Amino acid sequence: MNDASEELKTLLESHESAITTIDYCMEDLCEALECAKMEIERIEEERKYLVDLEYRIKRLRFRPEHETSTLWAWTLQHNFFTSAFGVSPSDEGYDWDAPSAGVPISAEFLTSMAQTSLVEPKRSDRIPSSALEWTLHRIAYEANVVNGIDACMTYVQSRAALNYYSEGRRARLSGIADYTVISRRRNRRPRVHFVVLERDRPMTLNPDTELLAYLLMVVQARQDASELEPVVYGLATDGDTMTFYRLEKTGKASGPA
Repeated sequence: MNDASEELKTLLESHESAITTIDYCMEDLCEALECAKMEIERIEEERKYLVDLEYRIKRLRFRPEHETSTLWAWTLQHNFFTSAFGVSPSDEGYDWDAPSAGVPISAEFLTSMAQTSLVEPKRSDRIPSSALEWTLHRIAYEANVVNGIDACMTYVQSRAALNYYSEGRRARLSGIADYTVISRRRNRRPRVHFVVLERDRPMTLNPDTELLAYLLMVVQARQDASELEPVVYGLATDGDTMTFYRLEKTGKASGPA
């Protein structure tokens, strides 16, 4: 009788231990299922993003010409850039290849700049109206100086609409992100290509992978157009901070330190 009781007691303890083990396993399984659910949601979000990126690649290559808008930049004074941005491309040389090519610029300052910062304009010419336009004009000026071109009239051709649209946590330009700078004459072959990416959230010090993807798209598009050694410059901005990048045909990218 005692042997039977001991055996029953041992069996019950074994069952209790098994139940405890099953409880622990169920907790681990629930945690694993929750992680799997989160991973599936992340993959679905990435899938939507890749589908959207594929659409933008097509827009980049096949955008109708009638959708192209234009911006005009004036001849800008050297003192203006020295005092406003802390660089002097004519004297010191502005090195686009330098790792520290990112320059923080106050959006409030850009939007409040007066017309006196420009060479006296003609009545018929257009004055930039936004911080992004001012930035493009500054880039056009400096890029032309770097390429050995006097900063005369600069024609900036925009191939991207400046309208936001949001999907989830991401915000990007509608239309294609591609700016081309043409120096002096409107019919001159483009010399420098830009990608401009606007964000509605603060920038970080990490590399902007979405902007780099756009840079690569433009490089590939220029290669498809038989351009031998395309170099593309990129700008990412949240309105307060502007970060610059440079991408070559080899896939070598340089940006902020």
